[in-house]
Amino acid sequence: MSGQAGEVRTLVADADLMVRALPGTNARLVLSFTGVQHGMGQIPADEFIGSAAGAGRNHVLFVSDLARTWFTRAGLQERIVDIVTHYAAEHGIADMAAIGNSMGGYGALLLSDRLPLSVVAAFAPQVSMDATVVAEPRWPEFRAGFGPDLPASVAGPVAAARGTVFVTMGAQDALDRRHMALLPEAAHVHRFLLRGCGHNTASFLKERGVIREVVAAMLAGEVDRVRALYAGVGLAEPEGAA
Repeated sequence: MSGQAGEVRTLVADADLMVRALPGTNARLVLSFTGVQHGMGQIPADEFIGSAAGAGRNHVLFVSDLARTWFTRAGLQERIVDIVTHYAAEHGIADMAAIGNSMGGYGALLLSDRLPLSVVAAFAPQVSMDATVVAEPRWPEFRAGFGPDLPASVAGPVAAARGTVFVTMGAQDALDRRHMALLPEAAHVHRFLLRGCGHNTASFLKERGVIREVVAAMLAGEVDRVRALYAGVGLAEPEGAA
């Protein structure tokens, strides 16, 4: 049964994983997968509450890969699925969505076929961290910690996702455009390139005062509304271009 909105509390915290919960008042749960700095780009995770929580209505789980393994440490994905499933059952969750930035966007896409997500919204996500697929030079200090559950890419889970998938990249980042090109072309996958930014898509949208509207439109599955908001800040190319 859904409870009353309250303060963020820690459910799990160890060397690999931190999961924090913000209870809501309705039957919707939003999973917020955090990035390398455990925020949404330059937006701290707790500051992002206003967008994900929907004015306190939605339950929110903040999921952080503390070891920065891109959720590949042995058993980590299963742990997250178990924690989310237990929380959903305990709170009478009827609808679930996920959002993430960079490494967090990768995590949201990675688990998009393993959880009953109606919406997945990923900002500047990596699509592959396999060096044989994309020669990704960023974050070299974390590669030694990657675990055995690293897939060739998250294209498979995205293709099999049951809900609407939004992926937003910055047109000025050529590497992110390469990641976008790996995504499957499918009716439920919506890809956007923003003019005037690179890997900093979340902070770019915050600076232009539209991040909350964009997130709200995505969580509502309103593709046309997202497109209109992005047109206002500058779409670099038509949706789906890579």
